[in-house]
Amino acid sequence: MKHSGARPQQDGTYPAHTLPRSDAHVVAFAAAARLAHRQGDYDIARGLYQASLAVAMALENERGIARALEGLGSVALYQQDDVIVARQFHEQALTTYRAIADTCSQLGSATFTATWARGQALTADEAVHLALDAAESIVSVQTMHRRGRASGL
Repeated sequence: MKHSGARPQQDGTYPAHTLPRSDAHVVAFAAAARLAHRQGDYDIARGLYQASLAVAMALENERGIARALEGLGSVALYQQDDVIVARQFHEQALTTYRAIADTCSQLGSATFTATWARGQALTADEAVHLALDAAESIVSVQTMHRRGRASGL
């Protein structure tokens, strides 16, 4: 994944405008984040959830936003044992999920099903490939960021 020569922010993540913009990337970042989270790599998981959130927000992908917020809440709880921050993320996720439910009931079953199918069109191979690329990119960014901090940049 290329970032157009952009420099990482202080926390090691890239600004939202330098991230790829597709629903497939929202899914890939989230999948890679869940994997990192399950493996106990909370810094990587947080970075991937933040990337997923940034892309989801740019695309106005409410489900992706809710899932990323939920993941960030879990990371806050597991990594930092920060119940207050975890609760804030989970409350935002719940609010978003409720808005999705309201929209689904307003759209009707046929429209919702068609919209959902478009979002699920990503093949397993495509999702795995994108997730691995995303994880590799985040690890590289965090490594560069750590080296920059260590050298005083």
